[in-house]
Amino acid sequence: MEKDTRKEQYFNTIHRVGRIGSIISIGCMLIVPILIAMKYDLPFDIKDVAGTAGTLLAVFIPTVMAEFISYGPILGSGTYLAYITGNVTNLKIPCALNAQALMDLEQGTEESDVISLIAIASSSLITMLVIALGVVLLIPLQPFLQSASVQTASKYILPALFGSLFYTMLAGNKRGKTTVKNRLLPLVVPIIAMVIWKLTGGEILGKEGIWIVVSIVLLLISSIVMLKVGLVKIIENNDK
Repeated sequence: MEKDTRKEQYFNTIHRVGRIGSIISIGCMLIVPILIAMKYDLPFDIKDVAGTAGTLLAVFIPTVMAEFISYGPILGSGTYLAYITGNVTNLKIPCALNAQALMDLEQGTEESDVISLIAIASSSLITMLVIALGVVLLIPLQPFLQSASVQTASKYILPALFGSLFYTMLAGNKRGKTTVKNRLLPLVVPIIAMVIWKLTGGEILGKEGIWIVVSIVLLLISSIVMLKVGLVKIIENNDK
C-alpha cells in the first residue's frame, strides 16, 4: 500500500512539474520577441501576426497533434521534457526506444515510463553540452563543417534515424509480456489510401500534417478491425 502511494506521488509530481515547466517555457519563448519589439519600438499589427500565424498553425497543429498521439505512449511522462527541449523525432524518440529495448521493457508500462524519462533527461543534458561546445568551436570548425564530405553525410542523418526507428518497430520486443502477430499488417491501409489519393490527382506535399492525422485514424481503425477478425493477434509469450 505504501509502495503504491509513493508511486502515485511520484507520477503526480512529474506531471505537476511538467505542466509548470511547459507553461514557463512557453512564456519565455513569447517574452523574447515582445521584449525586442518594446526595446526597439517595433510596430505590432495583430492582423499581420494573425495572418502569418494562421498559415503556420494550419500546418503545425495537425502535425503536433499527430505527434502527441503517436509519441505520447512511447515517451510517457517524459513528453513534457521532450517537447520543452525539442528534437523529439530525431533525438528523444530514438533515445527512449533504445533505453526501453536495452532494459527489455514493454512500452506503456510504468517501468518504461521512468526509463524513458531518464533517457530523455540524459539526452537533453548531453545536447546542451554539445550545443555549448558547438557555439565555442563554431568558428574554428567552420571549414570542416562546410566541407563537401560533411555536407554529403549530413543528408543521411534523418534517414538513418528513421531507419533505426523502423527497424525497432519491425523487430518488436520479443522478450516482453506479449507479441503481436502480423503487427505491420494494419500499415497497409494508410499506405493504400495515400497511393489512391496520389493516383487520383491529390497532393500530399504541403499537407503532411493532415495526412499524419488521417494515417493515425486509419491505422487505429484497421488495427481494431484486423484484431477482431483475427488477422492480427496478441500472443502471450508464455503461451508460445
